[in-house]
Amino acid sequence: MLKLYNTVFPVFRNRAMFVIAIGIDLAVALLCIRFRGRNLADYAIISFILLMLWYRVAMHLTNPGGYTCACMGILTVIFNLTPYQEAVAAYATLVLLAFCAVPGLKTRFQSAGRAALPVVTLLLVMVTSVSAQTFEVHGQYDYLHFNPAHGTPNTNRAGIHRGEHFYYSVLLRGEAWRISVTNRQDAGLWSQSAFDGTNIYYVTPSTGPFLGQNRATSNGVYIAIDHSKTPLYSGSDWAYAWIPWLAYGLNPARVQPDASGLQPIPLPWQTPRLKLRAYGWNWKLIPSSDKRFVASCEVIRDTRLDLTTASDELLRPEFDYPVSIADKNTMLSSLDYRRGIANEFVDTQYRCMEWFETNGMKIPRRAEISQFLYLNRFPLARATLVAEKFSLLPDSTAILGWGELFRDVDDFRYKQRREKRLFPVAQYKLKEGEAWKGPKEADIRAKVEDHLKRGSRYDQYDLKRRIWVWVLGVALLATPFAFGLIAKKTKQTKR
Repeated sequence: MLKLYNTVFPVFRNRAMFVIAIGIDLAVALLCIRFRGRNLADYAIISFILLMLWYRVAMHLTNPGGYTCACMGILTVIFNLTPYQEAVAAYATLVLLAFCAVPGLKTRFQSAGRAALPVVTLLLVMVTSVSAQTFEVHGQYDYLHFNPAHGTPNTNRAGIHRGEHFYYSVLLRGEAWRISVTNRQDAGLWSQSAFDGTNIYYVTPSTGPFLGQNRATSNGVYIAIDHSKTPLYSGSDWAYAWIPWLAYGLNPARVQPDASGLQPIPLPWQTPRLKLRAYGWNWKLIPSSDKRFVASCEVIRDTRLDLTTASDELLRPEFDYPVSIADKNTMLSSLDYRRGIANEFVDTQYRCMEWFETNGMKIPRRAEISQFLYLNRFPLARATLVAEKFSLLPDSTAILGWGELFRDVDDFRYKQRREKRLFPVAQYKLKEGEAWKGPKEADIRAKVEDHLKRGSRYDQYDLKRRIWVWVLGVALLATPFAFGLIAKKTKQTKR
């Protein structure tokens, strides 16, 4: 976002505008300190307020989609504010500044300061109490299959429409969320995912078919941790958890456009860590009125998001580099399929049809999704999500859970590449009650550093085994010639 041009002052990029804004803030602060108690300080504050209001309006008018800048900075992170709460707090702060700057108050900075104290207290209480609210949503969704050539339902021999059916529950607090889904016919088919504001946790039974590559089954749960804002599944999403994520987990404010103004997100339904088909898609997002959820979106093929070479594609930071030639061939086939899809092809459409409004938030109540297969006219599948119950939970409700369980962990926060060596993932186990590991654990970082210095190259693909295979091949090819030479010498000896 910092590299993009500012829509109000197109001669500047956003990075330059932020520097200018800091300069204005410091100038107004210095004027207030230098001329405290005088009219000039009041005029500086009022001018600052008018400038801020004008810039918000200008941003709204010059940005498609009506983007505005609430500009609460680090306070947004500290108080875990939603865009709506950030806007309320920003305008309340401007009102407070205007109150302090009204000329004519007796001993302005003494009496106004005392009078402003209740306002400040009320503002902090409002921010902390609202941001701490935890909403819970319960509902269900269906994913039904269709014939993409004719648009007719895909049925089994009994004439029943083929599809998957799930219950779901969602916890929402600020920008954090937790999504739990369970198959309505098979309670063993379940998954959970959570976003704590920094990392995504993807949780499944530690059994097939959920597990990622090279993972043994256990009686605990399998957890993949990613420093990401969108799901990067390392195993198949058999529970279709991306459907409630699209409704409740995808925050448009966190999807920053690239330098070309595109919004690339790996397709969560294409197993982004294993399939290159998941990349090269632009998401056209229309946010809800409070900017927290997606009102509608289209996922569109855009070749500008393709990387130059196949090697570049395989080394995407979100992608698991292949561990064998067979895996590499599979992944390159996925890349070839994606490159064969024409520009502007729409893969998926999403639309929220109904909303539940409460406490300044609009939460999706009913949503519909259509997915298409390239070169076909009708949808390949349709999904319908319906929320049935909304609740307000205690502030102490935990977004992250599972601490009481045995956990097999794939921690992708430690992935790192240096020249021709790549540390793909930190794998470890956590016992029941054992605390979560952070992204800077000394023992894990030591393993990462050792691998980056002494580990095998990521493109060697078990070189020792291949050498033995080549030696065996040479030996087999040499055998007939050896027998021929022996026979020839034997024949000469007899003569």
